[in-house]
Amino acid sequence: MRYNYIMNKYKNAHLLDCTRTSNDNAFVMAAEKLTKALNLTGQKKHIRRNTITLLINCVRQQSFYKNQYIRFGKAEQFFRDLKASGNLNTIGITYTFTALINKARDKGLIEEKIGFRDENWSGRITRIKPTAKFIREYIDAFDLHNAKTERKLEPLVLRDKSKTSTSIKFSRQVKRDQDLVRRYNSFIGKQSLDLSGISKTQKPNVLFDNHQVYRVFNNSSLTQGGRFYGAWWINLQSELRPHITINGEATTELDFQAQHVYLMYGLDGISYIEKKEDPYELVGYHRYTVKKAILTAINNTDMTKAFRACFMELKKKYGSGVGSIDYVTYVAPVETKAGYEALINAFLAKHPPLEKYLHTNIGNELMHFDSQICS
Repeated sequence: MRYNYIMNKYKNAHLLDCTRTSNDNAFVMAAEKLTKALNLTGQKKHIRRNTITLLINCVRQQSFYKNQYIRFGKAEQFFRDLKASGNLNTIGITYTFTALINKARDKGLIEEKIGFRDENWSGRITRIKPTAKFIREYIDAFDLHNAKTERKLEPLVLRDKSKTSTSIKFSRQVKRDQDLVRRYNSFIGKQSLDLSGISKTQKPNVLFDNHQVYRVFNNSSLTQGGRFYGAWWINLQSELRPHITINGEATTELDFQAQHVYLMYGLDGISYIEKKEDPYELVGYHRYTVKKAILTAINNTDMTKAFRACFMELKKKYGSGVGSIDYVTYVAPVETKAGYEALINAFLAKHPPLEKYLHTNIGNELMHFDSQICS
């Protein structure tokens, strides 16, 4: 069973970064000192990989999210799933990393909050962060904040239906797409991207050195999915995006509103945008609820799965407080399958040509269209 905690997001924890390495002399010397201090034994290349990964993660924790933790699973399956997901464990960290953490904890170098699961299999993943001793003896002593690291990412990731990364058959188109991503990463890596016009207390815990992107394709097909991931600005909260600057210059965001609805109409040769109306506007429903219902409808194969996905996502975002304003506004209209179906029927009354596309999982094909526009 796939380890459930890989992508869980807690307010006080970032996922262990297993994509970075370093040949910087400062990291190499710090890793050697840590190896001796903890009396680590085994294959030298594995020990060096683990110690440098720990050092890099602790430096970044101090640089970007000082009040938060690093999260990882102390089970073999966690590391297997990171590797299988593609671009989450490109340097090959294995279960042996947990032995390093245990020894560092026992030496007072790491603070650890052990993960747990209750009888319902819910809980929290293990979280760690460096102690003052670790910061003093390794990060500060070797000036690791100024040492260089390298992020290793594959430009293209292909996943099968189980979300497991699989090999990509080489072709001219694949090479073109790989080269395009690499050129973009090379270009953007030479620029200075930041958030301006907001106070330090407003700044989120953004990993500003994550400037590389990669594309993810789905269902073992290079014509499904293909969207870009990896860079810090991609999932930035919408209210913060106007504050993004490039080399100190203000930026603007090109927002293709209701793009997937327009694309579905486009498949039938219809230019719905000429109507100059919002396709998600329905009497009696909040626009966000309609949008979420339709997006789940085009990304699932049947109505029951779509209803469950829609309800759970809205409930997660707006809470389960039945009777609250948010719950009544956003969640209540689709808290039952009958309510969800009523919304879908209201949408189709406004958009009859789109009936054949709902609950067909066409979403991956539409994502490929918009990813091609982006690329």
